[in-house]
Amino acid sequence: MLAQFVRDAVKWIIPHKIDSVSRSGVRVTGLGVKTLPSTLERNYNAGRTTQVPTGRLIGITSRVRRKIGYDGTYVSYERVV
Repeated sequence: MLAQFVRDAVKWIIPHKIDSVSRSGVRVTGLGVKTLPSTLERNYNAGRTTQVPTGRLIGITSRVRRKIGYDGTYVSYERVV
């Protein structure tokens, strides 16, 4: 009974699809770089994994030479074609 409650709670709390727009994604878009879902986000959205991406990996189409982050935590970039 408790296990069923936890499964229902997780379904309610965790979204079924992850949107790749985040604060850092908006910041990169402001630099003129197109963002796409990263490999982690695509795997989660396709149902291949249940591990929710943290959003610290952004899929980009061109090179970014900026280091975006705060308090010692930085965003990583993944080249997506």
